[in-house]
Amino acid sequence: MERLFLHETRSPSYGASYDPDDSLKAMRLMRQAVENRLSEPNLWGARGATDEIGVITVRSQFGQFASYPNLPISFMAQVDLIVSLANSPGDSRAAANARHVGDAITAATEITPPVGIAGLGVVAWRTAGHGSPGTRFRAVMTLQGNTFSR
Repeated sequence: MERLFLHETRSPSYGASYDPDDSLKAMRLMRQAVENRLSEPNLWGARGATDEIGVITVRSQFGQFASYPNLPISFMAQVDLIVSLANSPGDSRAAANARHVGDAITAATEITPPVGIAGLGVVAWRTAGHGSPGTRFRAVMTLQGNTFSR
């Protein structure tokens, strides 16, 4: 899930449009979408999924992950850059990227969703401005470049 979050959420390289608190919230909403799809996998096109990886790797869910653990080079280059910057203490971007990586780990591993996130019922997200994922979805909010829907 950490790789999914790092790929799908704006990183510190976005400059002024990046907000670390909103980025963590977006990652938590992504986690909620995955968990909600896992709770009813047949409803969300993830028939047979028994864990988060099972939801994430279904071809129709998160296209980049359909071949997990073999991810596309372009996808991994983006994630690798973020991790590399986080592990470069001499780089002025290290601290912000380290927080971003840490937030991805937090969002992927925390047991209880934060207050304010739990009740939103998020089941999908799309890059902001790219329309709804389908007619049955209703936008909840747009955050860090993604529109989340229920």
